Amino acid sequence: MNLSSKEGTGLILIFILLTTMTTLVLAFMSINSILLKSSGNSTIQLKSFWLAEAGFQQASFKINNEAQYRLNPTTITGILGEGSYSVAATKNGNIYSLSSTGSTPSFQKPLQMSVTYLSGYPEAFNYGIRSGGKINLNKSTTTITGDIASNKKILNQKKATVLGTAKEKASIKDITASLSSYKSIADQKITGNMTFKSGQTYNKIWYIEGDVQIQGGTTITGTIIASGSITINKNANNVTIAPSANYPALIAKSTIQTTGMTNSKINGLVFTEDQIKFKNIKDSQISGSLIANKDISISGKNISVSYDSKLKTSPSPYFSGDVSGHSVISQKNWKELDR
Repeated sequence: MNLSSKEGTGLILIFILLTTMTTLVLAFMSINSILLKSSGNSTIQLKSFWLAEAGFQQASFKINNEAQYRLNPTTITGILGEGSYSVAATKNGNIYSLSSTGSTPSFQKPLQMSVTYLSGYPEAFNYGIRSGGKINLNKSTTTITGDIASNKKILNQKKATVLGTAKEKASIKDITASLSSYKSIADQKITGNMTFKSGQTYNKIWYIEGDVQIQGGTTITGTIIASGSITINKNANNVTIAPSANYPALIAKSTIQTTGMTNSKINGLVFTEDQIKFKNIKDSQISGSLIANKDISISGKNISVSYDSKLKTSPSPYFSGDVSGHSVISQKNWKELDR
């Protein structure tokens, strides 16, 4: 082989080597670019994930600490750094279904979770009848299913049947209802006295800045809160009061009273900071609890008072006083959704 042939062969080998090296360098750069891009995408996705988790934590905090949000959960949003979160919530009893989406400029991550809230509750909520003063059953033929408690004495219970314990001198602390909080969520706000009329149906939450009269034949599928007294009219027949969810039936700053009420039903909590006076009532049922910070007096025939344990598991909101138990929030059914 002459010199020129050898030189040609050498140049070809050098060209092949350079081409191979160039290809390897370009392949390495391409792979490195893909890895960097994949790493960047993973970082962005991870940021979106933790933003969604931050949304869960914010919603859980509000459920645990804000009564208004517990009653009516709304969508909450927040911004963290270059990202954000949005949490939608639906409520079924004390279970909240949360959908949280974490967002960065180029990626969104949706997550779902359910939260169960168990609240602490005033000790008075343990009783079918609780009085800060005396309980006088006036020899009435009353059947009480549940415990009753008086901070003083229980009088004239000879004809009554108490399917539970009866405590005298119970030393249970009085409770209060935040009327201003109920006013803030009321669907109807009335200034002055109000009469709920016979033959009419009233629903939702009513806040009355004054006294309330309830006529016979009235149906209330909601809650009545009065800054004054509540009176179910004399000889009222066929009164029905049934609030929605865990709201109370009746709340009054002053006396809650009726004389001669017949064939009537009250479901839910009946509470006053003053007295409850149910006189000469007949053939009527109360399912929930009667709670007064002063005396409770019941007389009549065929009266049923049945304690509802939902007062403990799903207590009415906006009450304060001696609280037994504490708020507990548990999370479950966490799952990751596709974009």
